[in-house]
Amino acid sequence: AERFKYAMAQLPERERVVLTLRYLGDGDRKMTLKDVGVELGISGEAVRLREVTALRKLQELMGDL
Repeated sequence: AERFKYAMAQLPERERVVLTLRYLGDGDRKMTLKDVGVELGISGEAVRLREVTALRKLQELMGDL
């Protein structure tokens, strides 16, 4: 859990927010690409691209720890 928290902290804020909203959700509710886009004022496609980039970075960071 500590490794994950550390790796998440290394991501740019927008990428961290996207992953948090998409996977950790707001309580029990995980948000769709469209929901996250509305929340951040960007398109669902822009959210998807940020998500892919953030997941790659997170995977690299977790592998390095």
